[in-house]
Amino acid sequence: GNDTLEQEIKIGSGLNAGFRVDTTNGCIPFEVRFINTSSAASWYRWSFPGGIPDTSSEAEPIVVYNQPGIFDVSLVAGNGNEERIETKLAYVSVQASPEAGFSKAIQQFTAFFNDQSKYTRDYNWDFGDGQSSQEPSPEHTYNAEGEYTVTLIVSNECGLDTIVQPVAIYLIPRVDFVADTTILCGAGFVQFSGRTSSDVHQWNWEFDGTSPQSSDIKDPLVYYDKKGIYAVRLAVANSNGNNEIIKTNYIRVLSPVLCPEGYIEPNDVLNPSNEW
Repeated sequence: GNDTLEQEIKIGSGLNAGFRVDTTNGCIPFEVRFINTSSAASWYRWSFPGGIPDTSSEAEPIVVYNQPGIFDVSLVAGNGNEERIETKLAYVSVQASPEAGFSKAIQQFTAFFNDQSKYTRDYNWDFGDGQSSQEPSPEHTYNAEGEYTVTLIVSNECGLDTIVQPVAIYLIPRVDFVADTTILCGAGFVQFSGRTSSDVHQWNWEFDGTSPQSSDIKDPLVYYDKKGIYAVRLAVANSNGNNEIIKTNYIRVLSPVLCPEGYIEPNDVLNPSNEW
């Protein structure tokens, strides 16, 4: 007789998960179109940490990255109850445009620059005296006192950024001041303005006959309400030293009966320009 054996052999479904992109590196905002290379799949589940959107069920989604970083991408491809997964670690690299920034400290004739830039690859310093540097945080010694314009240009693959700051090199800070008026009828406010070198970081005002009688801001506003003639003192400091100026008989407060109402001396007469 004959004996027959029947056996069902299940051939693999051919399901596979896979993807690629045209470029994995870019600048904010970096738009990425994911190309699906999966096979025999009927549904998809994507995960994009750091991207917008961060998940998708589309076959070939478009994702935008608005933050710098290096990001993983994961795809689950399925068919019925069967699924495959493809994960690529550190797959998408996103860079931001550079942001220039620096702080400075002065000692004698030497300026110490501290880089505070972000997302920077290359540096180009111009110290304002014909000298330059490509170091991140250089120090530079000037040959003479003065005010210099320092420029820092930073760059990376996404572009460049520039910041400009004044740098004052003075062994003794420059100090002067003016007032918006030096003659008052009866009473009134006087706005003082410090005319100091840009390296000054401390102001100490003293006023006779005012409220307040002292101030530690650069441009104080004070009130005079008593007849008299008053002096004003301003002391300043920079990182190298101190300096001060006293102007005696500077503010005159007249009795209201002795001057016309609203009288005020032209400020350019009372405060001639002082060049230094």
